[in-house]
Amino acid sequence: RPKFLSKEERAKLAIQKRQQQVAQQRESHQAEKMARRQFEDEGHGGGRDRRRYDNFEEREKHREALMAEKDHSKELEVIRNRYLGLNKKKKKVRKISDRKFVFNWDAGEDTSVDFNPLYKSRHQIQMFGRGHIAGIDLKSQKKNASEFYTDLLDERRTEEEKQMAEYDSL
Repeated sequence: RPKFLSKEERAKLAIQKRQQQVAQQRESHQAEKMARRQFEDEGHGGGRDRRRYDNFEEREKHREALMAEKDHSKELEVIRNRYLGLNKKKKKVRKISDRKFVFNWDAGEDTSVDFNPLYKSRHQIQMFGRGHIAGIDLKSQKKNASEFYTDLLDERRTEEEKQMAEYDSL
């Protein structure tokens, strides 16, 4: 059965309810603040702790992760622009009688840079024996090939074989 409450009693109950809500919000805010402080004290707050980057490999991994994140965001932006048609500028229509070559290209028309990591790195052709690519400097091709073979041998050799090679060269 509902109980009749006067206007004053309803006002008192409303004030008490509001005070309880405010107290709960303060407690949750304090708990969040403490958790954030504890997190920052552990050394994860904004890159203040340099101990994380003591060795070169960790710095490189961190840098590569940041670059990958940037590339991913750029790639998503390019896809959005391509499929949603954002920022579309009208091209200047040229008359057929204008036979001049236009040197000022729009940066958006540049297709040489690809943000997708799959297409970003080009595959290096490795020819065995005396194979060379036409039109490219012979010395640089030989240098790249010798670097490739030395790296390949270093990977495959064991420590004992490396020591033997050093001993033979002396």
